[in-house]
Parts: sequence; structure tokens; C-alpha cells
Amino acid sequence: MINEYIETIIILIMINSIFALSLNLIIGFNGQFSLGHAAFLAIGAYASAIVVAAYNFPFLIGLFVAGVMAAVLGLVIGVPTLRLRGDYLAIATLGFAEITKMVLLIMPEKIFGGATGIPGGAKEIDKVPQLSDLLRMPGAIAPEFAGKLPSQCTGAAPVNINQTMNLIFCFVWIIATLIVVGYGFYALYRWLKGTVERRISGKKWVLWSLRLVYWGGLIVLAVTNTKRINDSFYGVFGVHRSHTWNSYLSTQWTVFLFLIVAVLLITWLCVNYLRSTYGRAVIAIREDEIASTMLGIGEFKFKLMNFLVGTFFAGVAGGLLAHSIPSFNPFEFDLLKSVDALLMVVLGGMGSITGTFFGATVLTILPEALRQSKEWRMVIYSLTLVLLMIFKPKGFFGSSEFSPKIPDFLRRLMDNRRGAKGASDA
Repeated sequence: MINEYIETIIILIMINSIFALSLNLIIGFNGQFSLGHAAFLAIGAYASAIVVAAYNFPFLIGLFVAGVMAAVLGLVIGVPTLRLRGDYLAIATLGFAEITKMVLLIMPEKIFGGATGIPGGAKEIDKVPQLSDLLRMPGAIAPEFAGKLPSQCTGAAPVNINQTMNLIFCFVWIIATLIVVGYGFYALYRWLKGTVERRISGKKWVLWSLRLVYWGGLIVLAVTNTKRINDSFYGVFGVHRSHTWNSYLSTQWTVFLFLIVAVLLITWLCVNYLRSTYGRAVIAIREDEIASTMLGIGEFKFKLMNFLVGTFFAGVAGGLLAHSIPSFNPFEFDLLKSVDALLMVVLGGMGSITGTFFGATVLTILPEALRQSKEWRMVIYSLTLVLLMIFKPKGFFGSSEFSPKIPDFLRRLMDNRRGAKGASDA
């Protein structure tokens, strides 16, 4: 099991990746300079915490409300400011961030907590449910099974209706894993079959023998190694056989898997958005506003739409942050928080999704790695950033994306496969 300190860093890396990606949509892909992005993170954090903790709405609804609230306020600030350009837009968004912080301070203290934040001074909120609490499943086990080993529990355990979503998540993860593993074996079989067909054509008994040996061999291996597979499952998820049902169903890996799915889903949505007609119009505006306007692209319309998409995902990141740290207050979402996100985008490369993840990972780990330096911590941190900007002015990835290099022998195999398929189709 990973200790809580490392667990918190991993969680913050994934949340910061979503936050930096939302800013990259605005700065990197649209060329609009914003210095008030932390305001939307704060709005999402407060919205999700209040909806879930004070009004007892489900966690996923709280995340959706967080994104919507951030987008609505993004619309309020976007309509008057997105007609500005360059430094003027940065100053306007910075002013909006300061206004947001002051409004959160003067809102009713019994819900918003005032200067001490949530749950410090918020009388209506005793505690903001953490991801580890929201994603664990102790209520899914019948009371008579509590404290017993899995081997000692017989019969079906009644499921608590409040934990249904947790069970659905586990089943979806298991099914997804089986699909990926099954597809891998199937792809290997297809490659073997294609190789055999090219070498030996017209002999069906050879293909039937291949099917029998391949699939029959996999079944035999699975049956004879059932115990080893079961032990691997326990090991991968950090669970020992002596653990009880409660410890088995409340491991930190559930939180990691949930955040990984969230990061992948948001990344997939962003990639498809950028590849769509709207995303290409946004990128065209970044490249040349005058030329894109001459081509009939509504500059303000697409700027505003892209700004709302970015603020929505920033609100979702704020909602996840609210349920990942024990408390927060308005002072945590100041200019430095916006600058941190900006540094993540610039370090990785503006206009690069891969670079965003790289920048978020480096700038989340670096301050913690330098924590032992005490008073020299920020000096070393700042000096490191200066050197990186000198030697990598466009970021580590620039505007490109990471694409793994395929080994030459695999490339030749794929080319041969495509050639054989084209010949058979002809």
C-alpha cells in the first residue's frame, strides 16, 4: 500500500493535469491570455463541496454542478472581456479572480466558511466527504460479514442502495480489463493466423490446428494457474489475503482508478473537441485572427465557446480538489495558483496535451522534492524554472504530441500485414 503522503501527491498530479489542460484550451489552443483561472477552480471547489456536503446530493452531480457553475460565471466574465486582446484580457481576468476571492469571503459564513473556508467556519458543513470516503464500499457488505475474511463469508451480501454506484464502477473496471486483455489475445491470434496464411495457403486443417492449439492452450493455462492469477489480483490491488472485507473494499486504488478514468475521459473529450469543426476554428483564430475572420469564422463566438469549455473543466477539477483535501479557503485560489497552472502549460508546451501532463507532473512533484531544502526551496524552484525557460523556451513538447516510436520489426510486420490485406481485397 502507498502511504498517504505519496497518495496525496499522485491525486494532486491528476487533478492539476485536468486544471492545466483546461487552461491550455484557452491559452495554448486559442491564444487568449488568462491570469484568473484559479477563480474557476475555486468556484468548482465551493460548488461541489456545498452541493454534496450541505445538501447531500450525489458526488457525480456535485462535479457536474461545479463545472456548470464555473461555466456560467465564465460566461459572465467572458462576454465583456473576450473582445479584449493580449495584456488587457489578462488584467481583466486577474481582476475577476480577485473579485471572486472577495465575494467568497463575504458570503454567508455558515455555508461558505468565510476566511477559514470549508469546513472551518461553515456551520452547515461538518466535513467535506473525501474521495476515499465516497468511493469505498463498507455499506455494500451485510453487517454479519463485517470483520470476516472473504473465505469465511458465504451467501449473497445485500447491497446498500447508497453504494450502488461504487459497485457499478468496480464491475465496469473489471469488464474493461477483461475486454483489453481479451482483445490483446485476439490481436495476437489474428497476427499468428495472418502469418500462417501467408506461409501456408489452401490448407484449412492447419488453421483449425492453430485455433485448437492457441485457444485451447490459453484455457489450459488459465485453469492450471487459477491460484496464481488470483494471487496476482490481490497483489496488484495491494490487498493481502488476510485482509477483511472492509479493508479489501476500501483500498486507495479505487480512488486512483476513478481519477485515471476521469483524466482519460476529459482528455478524450478535449481531443475530439479540438479535432472537430469548432476546435479547428478555435485553432485558426489562434494562428491568425484576421485571416480566420475573412474566412467567415465568428471570432467572438468561438472564443467564448472555447472559454466556456475551459472553465467547465476547471470547475470539475475544483470539484475533485474539494473532495481530495481536508479543508480549503479563498486565499488558496489566488494569483499564485493561476501562475502555477500557467507554468505547467508553458513548461510542457502551449498547444500540447502531452506537454500539459508533463508540466503538471513535474511542477507538482518538484516543490515536494525540494521541501527538505527549507528556506532555499523557492530559490531552487525558481532557478530551475528560469533555466528550463532559457534552454526550452517553447516548453518540452512545444506544440507537438508524444508518439511512441514503433520498433522496426513491428513496423515491417504491420506493413506486410497491410500489403497482404490489400492484395486479398484486390
